[in-house]
Amino acid sequence: MTTEEDVVELIPLDQIKQFDLPNGLPCFVGDIDNICSHIEAHGYSFYYVMCVEKYNHNDGKVTKASERPTIFKVVNTIISRSVTVADPDELGLDQMTVEANYKLPAIPYSHVQMMDDFFRAVEAKHGTESIVLLTYDPDYLGKDNPSEGWGILVPDQVNTAADCLYDHESIAQQKEEHVYVVGSAHSHPAMSAFASGTDHKDQADFPGIHITYGWRKSHNNNATEYYIELQTPGGVFTMEPSQVFESFPKPEPSPVVDQWMEKVSKKAPVVTSSGYSYGYGTNSSYAPSTSYGNKYSTTYGKVSIKLPAGFPDPDKNTIVAELKKDKEQECPFCLTKFIKADYDKRRCLGCHNYIMLPGETLNDICIVRKNKGLYSTEIDIEMGVSRDVYIWRRGEKEECELFHGAGVVGGVAGK
Repeated sequence: MTTEEDVVELIPLDQIKQFDLPNGLPCFVGDIDNICSHIEAHGYSFYYVMCVEKYNHNDGKVTKASERPTIFKVVNTIISRSVTVADPDELGLDQMTVEANYKLPAIPYSHVQMMDDFFRAVEAKHGTESIVLLTYDPDYLGKDNPSEGWGILVPDQVNTAADCLYDHESIAQQKEEHVYVVGSAHSHPAMSAFASGTDHKDQADFPGIHITYGWRKSHNNNATEYYIELQTPGGVFTMEPSQVFESFPKPEPSPVVDQWMEKVSKKAPVVTSSGYSYGYGTNSSYAPSTSYGNKYSTTYGKVSIKLPAGFPDPDKNTIVAELKKDKEQECPFCLTKFIKADYDKRRCLGCHNYIMLPGETLNDICIVRKNKGLYSTEIDIEMGVSRDVYIWRRGEKEECELFHGAGVVGGVAGK
């Protein structure tokens, strides 16, 4: 913004764009040179100007010069003319945040799965990435099932293991005229799901939803990962799959599996003077109680140690133990020495009771197990648990907190 006094020709006031702010003062649009001199020549000494502010910012490596739209306050007195950034509180303007609201209906699970099958088939045959375009038919908006408006178009494409080159015109005959192309989905075989620099360059002029599929044999048993960005004219916004996809169908638990599980047990190795033996440590502070005897290796979900007084009955409730540290050595329920599989499945393979790492929630456990294709019917609230679920927090003060049960959340048992 120029504030020089050498005005050659006065611009009429009605030719200077302006509007009134909610606080009643005028704000002029700074689209002409020496605007302050022109405004003050018409008798203004206190006013606002909306124009571009030049500022420097450091991105951690170098200092860069940037610009941003700003409203300035100008006060002209006999002593000085001050130009400062206006205090937001004095303008009386409503507040806004940088955001993007995704408005299309959820993409059906069948479409999500079909794209996954296609991407994996291409990778198996050619060892390359692949891409599809997403369409939406606006005629379905307002109908009972608006998600039926989604469609998938597969363009002709020549791909490598790192990028996709597709022919835009090859879909012209496939797409109905009134249907919109609203995004894309492509694969990252043998990689995590993320948007690369090439992806960002490709979608910069392609407003819509852009989905990356990725999978790695070394991570979550080759399960598919998703990374989603919403490209808008104003910028890029990251979206969660739950904001874009239809809810994935929950697996139906098989009662047969529970019956099979009752036939499996694991003996607990403990250190003795002569090396390892199997059983439970009699010197442990969690020594077996006489009330359970030696049922440890014969029953499903049983507890071999004596729980603190006042704790819920493990035969009638589900108790999840929060470990004191990430690498605790033995199960707090049966004193079985942990192996890697116990941690990975968040469940002791000896007594079949659930465990959680420090800082985790029950939902975290369900997600970890779901990614491994394991059922969590006793603790997955969304699947409808049949028993009260408690979290056992161990330490100087033993607590067993009711997490979910009979519509009641909260409450503490024990000492």
